[in-house]
Amino acid sequence: MTDFVSQGKTRGVNTADLNNLNSHQAYYTALSRSSTAKGTMILQGFDERKITGKKLYGGLRQEFRELELLDEITKLRYNGKLHFSVTGDTRNSLIHTFHKWKGIHHVPATVHSAIRWSKFDPFIESSVDAIDSSVVPLAIDTKTEQSDTHLQQQKQKRKHSTEDSVKKTKRQKRTSAIQLPSPHHCLVPTGMKWSNNSCAYDSVFTLLLSIWTEDQHRWKSFFTSVGNQFLTALHKGFLLHERNQKSLEDTRDNIRHRLQALNPATMSFGDIHPLSMSLQQYLKSTLVPIMYFTLVATIIIILSITATTV
Repeated sequence: MTDFVSQGKTRGVNTADLNNLNSHQAYYTALSRSSTAKGTMILQGFDERKITGKKLYGGLRQEFRELELLDEITKLRYNGKLHFSVTGDTRNSLIHTFHKWKGIHHVPATVHSAIRWSKFDPFIESSVDAIDSSVVPLAIDTKTEQSDTHLQQQKQKRKHSTEDSVKKTKRQKRTSAIQLPSPHHCLVPTGMKWSNNSCAYDSVFTLLLSIWTEDQHRWKSFFTSVGNQFLTALHKGFLLHERNQKSLEDTRDNIRHRLQALNPATMSFGDIHPLSMSLQQYLKSTLVPIMYFTLVATIIIILSITATTV
């Protein structure tokens, strides 16, 4: 059992190994698939401090404390005992007004001892940012604005000075130092759009793309030196995609057609193929360098985890 891709309360028997998990969140995720406590089997010992509060990270401890206050506010409001001054459009503003009423050292009676706060371990209140809810004005007619500015400049003509040149040079240097991010290094994950039962290819090719992009200097030469025609084709396709000359889907489908030509009976385009069959083809190698074993092992581990957790 792993500590990610967890689906809550879906397993009657849940086997978990918690020994190497790093955080409270990992423990929660690994155990949350159990539908019953009786059906939960923990294979070996674990560090209980990670789930009793003594080793909670500051951010997670703060999250639990804020949730306790929100529970208290909800209960008081439901019972009609909440002061009228406790209001807010955001969590931070709501807690801030609650502290103004009760005091920052107020601790609800239901808070567990592991996350209780005091003068020696105070509750750290998050900053309350003012939200500008004013109506955004209509866009200004830039042509009119530019023409007005041009007329003003004509009225105030003066001789060119060396001071202007110095200021302009400084502005140019400052502007040229700004580097815009590459379109390929955006926050949206790069992947392939599913088409014609391409799941087995999408999963592996996306992993290979991630590895290839992570350390391009190391892996670009490796993809072409393994002695595998499919990895070489992938490398070329990734390069073309990086230059906006070819889509990832085209690269994937080209390799699928190559596999079909190699083995029409079992690798027909559009048919559903198991991952093991696909891996046999595009992870074959005439060489056995350490990097190749690292690549194959990484892919197999990640895919096996994905298969057991989906």
